[in-house]
Amino acid sequence: MVPLPADLVRVMDWLRRNTEGPKGADARAVLSKNPGIGPVAGKWQWVGYKGGSEPGVMNMTLLLQAKAGGWYALTGSWNDPAQAVSEGRFAALVTRAAELAAP
Repeated sequence: MVPLPADLVRVMDWLRRNTEGPKGADARAVLSKNPGIGPVAGKWQWVGYKGGSEPGVMNMTLLLQAKAGGWYALTGSWNDPAQAVSEGRFAALVTRAAELAAP
């Protein structure tokens, strides 16, 4: 079962609020190690990513900080129990969404 998008956004918001300052530096470093998206990550000041997949299911959830300081969350899931998810295609869609969402 894939979590609801609103739940994933709440988790990212919790991480944002609870990793501010020096005590959260390690957690933010882990979250930003792999931005999950391509070169458009440079349109954002900071990108945190958590994703997951199994046969027929893929999720990508991003916590994005705009260069002006505002925070955004972007989440997407692809479910197809009949066949494997096209991971490259899905990642490209999420990357494009992040690019279009950049303020």
